[in-house]
Amino acid sequence: ATPLKRPFLILGEMLSRLFFQVIGFIIMVALGYFVFDFTLVNGLMTFLEMLVFSVFGLIIFMGMGFIISGVIENESSIAPVANTITLPQILLCGLFFPVENYPAWLQAFCNLLPLTFFVDGLRKIAFEGAHIWQMPVEMTGLIGWAAVISFITIKVFRWE
Repeated sequence: ATPLKRPFLILGEMLSRLFFQVIGFIIMVALGYFVFDFTLVNGLMTFLEMLVFSVFGLIIFMGMGFIISGVIENESSIAPVANTITLPQILLCGLFFPVENYPAWLQAFCNLLPLTFFVDGLRKIAFEGAHIWQMPVEMTGLIGWAAVISFITIKVFRWE
């Protein structure tokens, strides 16, 4: 028994993981910048916008993990279910293959995936120098997904 309410427990978990994700993000960008000559188009602003954009991704995908672990009863089934949800997103979001190469009916589905909004937005920030306020489609998609996932997470999360 805990006096904590469910949303605050989830928020605490997310903030603790966010701390380590930010450190990992800083290390990856620093390696890209110093070792592989990755250019930050707008300097520090690009880095900060990529960081903010990544927070939305963290909220969405950590929330999905909480939903899966809250819905699946058997602990050994959580990883296969998570992979069943994650792998298609990775293959369909345009990370490895352009979404435009898929059939039209599949493109419509791909363009609604949260990872598609995330990958497209990060590409625009990192390679085109776009600012967050210049990407209304990606931001609306990420905010929408974050709101839906957060709501479902709070409803199904259990800490038994």
